[in-house]
Amino acid sequence: MRELFSILFILLAFNFINSQAISEGKLQRDLEGIKTEKNVDEKKIIALKNIYEKAKSNNYSIMFSTASELARLYTNLGKNKEVIEITTDVEKYINSKTPEEDLSKIYRMRGLAYGQLGFLEESYQSFQISKKHTKNIRDKDLQHYLSSLLYENFTSYFDRSKKQSDSIKFYLTKSLEEAELISDKSKSVSNLLKYDMITSLQNNLGIYYMFIDDPKDPTKAEKYFKKALQNSAQKEILPYNKLNLYMTVSNYYLEIKNYDLAIEYGKNALDLEKNNSSPYNRENIYEIISEAYLAKNNSREAKRYTELFKNLKDSIRIAEKHSVDKISSQIVKKTETDITEKQKTSTGYILIIAIICTLFISLTVWYYWKRKNKIEQKRFKAIIKRLINKTADKTSTSKVSTKENDIVQVSKKENGAAANASLNKSNDVAELLEAKLQKFEDREDYLKKDMSITWLANNFKSNPKYVSEAIRELKKSNFSTYINQLRIQYIIDKLYNEPFYMEYKISYLAEDCGFSHSQVFVIAFKKETGLTPSSFIEKLRIEKNEMASQ
Repeated sequence: MRELFSILFILLAFNFINSQAISEGKLQRDLEGIKTEKNVDEKKIIALKNIYEKAKSNNYSIMFSTASELARLYTNLGKNKEVIEITTDVEKYINSKTPEEDLSKIYRMRGLAYGQLGFLEESYQSFQISKKHTKNIRDKDLQHYLSSLLYENFTSYFDRSKKQSDSIKFYLTKSLEEAELISDKSKSVSNLLKYDMITSLQNNLGIYYMFIDDPKDPTKAEKYFKKALQNSAQKEILPYNKLNLYMTVSNYYLEIKNYDLAIEYGKNALDLEKNNSSPYNRENIYEIISEAYLAKNNSREAKRYTELFKNLKDSIRIAEKHSVDKISSQIVKKTETDITEKQKTSTGYILIIAIICTLFISLTVWYYWKRKNKIEQKRFKAIIKRLINKTADKTSTSKVSTKENDIVQVSKKENGAAANASLNKSNDVAELLEAKLQKFEDREDYLKKDMSITWLANNFKSNPKYVSEAIRELKKSNFSTYINQLRIQYIIDKLYNEPFYMEYKISYLAEDCGFSHSQVFVIAFKKETGLTPSSFIEKLRIEKNEMASQ
């Protein structure tokens, strides 16, 4: 009887161990199936969470590759808080048998997430831990690939911290060199991953020379953009990186004033984004397309994309604030733990088919963020400088008065052939009309909502065609642009000299300077200053506070 119980115990134990192996194998197959799906959605995340929890409860090593896959998806979706949460949770289970490649990926993506939320010291430390584990990988092709990823991601730290801008170029170049060392016959890194990585890095180097290097070098930028586009046409690359490439090229064409191509590549990027959700990228694309339409004087489409941009931007900033608040609390409470790592023979099988999707989503956002803020700050400082140096050079009232009757007499002769004559025929007439326009500006008649060329001509006792020609000659713009410029300058002066104006709503500011619709005001303000009213007011508040504290 005793022997019978012993045999039964052994059989049950064997069956239990075998069922565990099958269970882990099933989780592995489920994970592989999920990773082959290209689209990113909530259903996919829920399935991965389920695998992760089961792996944790059974202490399966697959929990690490599942955690890195979850972190990758969260990165793509801009959910930085969740990236930090999952990588911090799985860190508690790390042991000497944890695969080095999984540790390399986990800490690298945590570094990206910390940097995105502004925690630069934590970002730097995470990247250094990732670097240590990457060096321990024995498979050379895999080591080259993960080193390339790490060097590329590490540039985000230098970009965010504004330290050693040359380091960005150095690490991007080093990253490209590592990617090119991967063998085309590698068993651990597919050609898809290799050439997708190379294409992405060429795109990033184009971004560097066009938007980060000072002074920028459009020629070098174009060389890298063309290489990236050629690779994307000849080689298979992952959807997220093609999306980022199109977005970058769209912005490049906007910079060199090829607005049609900027819109074309921008819309191509939006088409890809529909199946590869990335709110930060979508925000940038909306802004690029809006600016391109604005430059083409297509106010209807510019208004449409500006509205899409503003709505998305507001929702992203709210989500970011909640994430930063929660992560700040976690960092304050977190205690330092020592992680013991030992070298382990690399498994011939790697779960990284889609890791490249995180290649530069955050980096691209940071590039655009830096470029956008740098340009806006430069424009703002130029406006403030003009306001400070502005002098009262208005034409005297007496000069206008003495010429009042003369200009009336001249206007009576305009109904004949002289109506079509150029102002250049009479310097005296030009001088008189310029004085009349100065009086019009001094009285601030341009603030009238019903202002029109007909009203102005009647007020000048002239005809619309002659006044319109005069404005083109004297003000170098058409009537509509001239009036909008005066109105925008008026409201800028009010905001600067009467700070309480900064507390008013945009709709009130629009009405106060003569615009019937706030959206038209926003478009005109952006066209005149390069800034939205909200952005200008925000920067002006900071400027005023700094001046007050000095």
